[in-house]
Amino acid sequence: MSCSASSNLQGSNVTQNPNGPASRLVLNLESSSDFYTLDAGITNGDAIRFQPAPLGTTGTYRRSQANNNENSEVVGVVESIDTVTGNLTVVLRGIMNHPQSNFEYNEDVYGITSGASGGNDIFFLSTGVSGGFMNLAPSEPGTIAKPILQRMSDSAGSYNYQVLNYIGYQIGGDMIAETQSTLPIGSFMKIPESSVTPNGWENATATTNPTDLDVALYPDYYTFAGLRFGFIQTLKLINIQITSSMINATITQKRPNGDIYTSGKIKSGSAGSANVEMSPLAIQFSQDATFPVQITNINGTITGTVQAASIKSVMVPRIIDNSSIAFNSLGTTVTPSFKTIIKVRDVVGVSIPKNVVVNDLNALTTLALGNTYSNVSSTLDDIISRIVILETAINGAS
Repeated sequence: MSCSASSNLQGSNVTQNPNGPASRLVLNLESSSDFYTLDAGITNGDAIRFQPAPLGTTGTYRRSQANNNENSEVVGVVESIDTVTGNLTVVLRGIMNHPQSNFEYNEDVYGITSGASGGNDIFFLSTGVSGGFMNLAPSEPGTIAKPILQRMSDSAGSYNYQVLNYIGYQIGGDMIAETQSTLPIGSFMKIPESSVTPNGWENATATTNPTDLDVALYPDYYTFAGLRFGFIQTLKLINIQITSSMINATITQKRPNGDIYTSGKIKSGSAGSANVEMSPLAIQFSQDATFPVQITNINGTITGTVQAASIKSVMVPRIIDNSSIAFNSLGTTVTPSFKTIIKVRDVVGVSIPKNVVVNDLNALTTLALGNTYSNVSSTLDDIISRIVILETAINGAS
């Protein structure tokens, strides 16, 4: 019996021949569109996600990361970026040619990097590198284990991986509680000046030195702040070797006609790499070889070009007005000192039941019991050693 309102989807079967033409589903993203933007820093080989704008039809493609549920969403993997147009070729499913430049080979419990039981064949979305991959599933509670790539090869050697993009799961499961603060990223708060700044917050008082936060370690803050408070851009330079005399020197990039395109201050670097401090909303350095860069210091002017550029970190703003707060206590005005802090990431709290039953417990470093035994393993070794000495003394006396 048929029903016209049935929700069942019907269609013809499609059989694909693994030995035939390449089987893949590809999305082509132009560098400029009215419907989306491409986040700065996306490179060849990155896993990317789409973050829709609130209550809108547009959004932004950003690099994925397995540090929380939101960031671990994956649309596909960037296979190539057109060097002229900046257009992206993104593989949603199927085989691809991956550059393997953003792979992490982590050590297992035995200290080796040969992967899981099948070797380095399955690669998971990285928890620490935006857009990257890791050879082992993460183990830190709250992170997301999400297999994305599987190693393979075709007969012509044209493809080396297939995009799986399996559903991920949160490490820790039901034992992971909600975040310890419901305040959104970027919130400001005053706390007593003598208090320890809570985890997930940064001091934003005007008298403190500026702080920059690594975009790979603080992706949520990067999403909130973007480049509007200033940022650090890492440049890989050609024909320029960074020396100590160049620290705090200005590096300038010019257009082919000689007009200044952008500039920044070198904060650190070595060899052909420099970390450049950029003003709020400054134009990023371009990798266009026709845009030369110049550094002027006590040794004169050095000219080169930018081979690669990426956003390393973004700045934390400072509160200009940190006015004191006056209280009245028994008719006396009291003005205690406060400092202003800004929330830069969510901190996840873990709730563990009083009684936990496990089959096997393996402590890789230290196992402590209350305040009495700070290292149970060491204490047991000491007890066993004393028993051996006692047995030797008894057996010898007999």
